[in-house]
Amino acid sequence: MHNIIQIYHHIIEEALRPGMTALDGTAGTGQDTAFLARLVGPQGRVYAFDIQKQAIQRSQDRLNKEALAQQVTLIQADHAQLDQHLPDDLEIDLACFNLGYLPGADKAIITQGQSTCQAIDSCCQYLKAGAKILVAAYLGHPGGMEEYETVCQHLAQYPQESYNISQVQFLNQRNLPPRLIVIEKRGGDQHENH
Repeated sequence: MHNIIQIYHHIIEEALRPGMTALDGTAGTGQDTAFLARLVGPQGRVYAFDIQKQAIQRSQDRLNKEALAQQVTLIQADHAQLDQHLPDDLEIDLACFNLGYLPGADKAIITQGQSTCQAIDSCCQYLKAGAKILVAAYLGHPGGMEEYETVCQHLAQYPQESYNISQVQFLNQRNLPPRLIVIEKRGGDQHENH
């Protein structure tokens, strides 16, 4: 694995199967949304959020082009308010957040630490036991390091009895490479034999 995004995609591929439910908290260009939709298949469901109309349109265009739109619900809203847009009884197998800004758009519009923490907190209430939330954090743009630090400080307060939280970073790469945070909800069969 040469970079964080390869690891991010590998974890997603290992976690998702046809018929499962996933959430993309940062739809952006629709690349991750389409990736999730391919993995869950027509019997699965993907909920994808983005605050920017341009991102929702780009995602919709990609999904239409790849014939994946039927299994995706696109929601133009702040991911901090995702619980206001999801069914109460929803159970999520995997969620992902690719932080930063929309490529090719206004770089001043970025994800923010407080809203990202709210989104992660909300997402946790929908996670199945053993399900994961992946957060790809980019540190090199203005506000990126601050957001990453805010999220890490917040997640450090999560109870270890309920969540396993780790991060992946490359120690020998220059120019502030991205970091990956992995949040796993504990419980279920995967912990009974340990």
